[in-house]
Amino acid sequence: MGAESGSSGSNPRVGWKYWLAATYFRAMAILSAAIFGAVALILLGLAAPAPSVPLADFIRAHRVPSALASVVLAGFSLWAWAVYRSSSATTEGSGRTPVRGLLDRAFLLRVLTVLTLISVGLTTVMGVLIIRPDICQSWRLTWICPTHYSPNGVHDSNMELFLFAIQTPAIVLEKSPDQYAPKTLPSDFNAVAAAKIGARSDTESYKVVLGVHNLQQNTPYSTLIERVRLIIDSIPASPFPLNVYSTGDSVVYQGEPFLSTYGGQTTGAGLSARYEPLPVTHVQLSAGEPDTLAIKLVSDVQTTLTFHIALTYQIANESGEHELVLPHRFQVVFSDGTNWHPYKIQDGHLVPGA
Repeated sequence: MGAESGSSGSNPRVGWKYWLAATYFRAMAILSAAIFGAVALILLGLAAPAPSVPLADFIRAHRVPSALASVVLAGFSLWAWAVYRSSSATTEGSGRTPVRGLLDRAFLLRVLTVLTLISVGLTTVMGVLIIRPDICQSWRLTWICPTHYSPNGVHDSNMELFLFAIQTPAIVLEKSPDQYAPKTLPSDFNAVAAAKIGARSDTESYKVVLGVHNLQQNTPYSTLIERVRLIIDSIPASPFPLNVYSTGDSVVYQGEPFLSTYGGQTTGAGLSARYEPLPVTHVQLSAGEPDTLAIKLVSDVQTTLTFHIALTYQIANESGEHELVLPHRFQVVFSDGTNWHPYKIQDGHLVPGA
């Protein structure tokens, strides 16, 4: 009696580990059958493919948790396979009858081994692709780890254009200076920039730095930046007096240098930005290549400009041109020294001074 009780208590088939492993493999078998059936219906023309894959959308939105889940799933699959294999070997060695309703143990173990290898393989690949998304482009697996676009930009299927930085010697204080504190000063992207007329040096001029990224892959043809234009949206009245806060930023952004000059054009006009090194050539981007465009805007007249930027590019083996229009609206005030009133931070407050 005691021997029977001990034998029954040590039966691996009634243990929670075996139950968990068997339940996992049953679920995997059902899931595999459902996926196979769905693919078969699509291939036979009896069903249409889904316009989007919720799992892929979730992975795109939660890359790190998805990578961790892939590792956990792969490890659990190996653990479940080891538990089931150990249980089968123990049962065969003891001569006990297999649980009713299950197929031959040897055949079932082979099936589970294949399922485990597939599960581990897929989850490993998914984890690698999430951690190293550059592999996706070379393998053309953009459905699982697509290019991540900047929230400050715009893109089409060939090119991405985005705002990288704004370099300005000063920002306009639109309210009374005594209403500002160091933490309430406007940021570069949201602030109205200010520069002196005629300023052309890198440290004193106004500069918009754009990022570009050639999204094409596996092609020998380059993409050429044909034109960059600053399109004037409005010319509002300039502040008087013009109170400014010097940014004191020693960072000088580098990139492909472009120069645009305002000479009194009216609203709706496009200011051409000339590529400075060799005006007769173009910036070229090979497949997958990123770059930055440093667009310096200067003026010899006092004015306030609100504008947006449009970029025209062409693929080397195509005759047509493509245009990307950056949605961001820029504003800059150009003034001479007579209306330039600088402020600085002192003891947590803004006080007059260079």
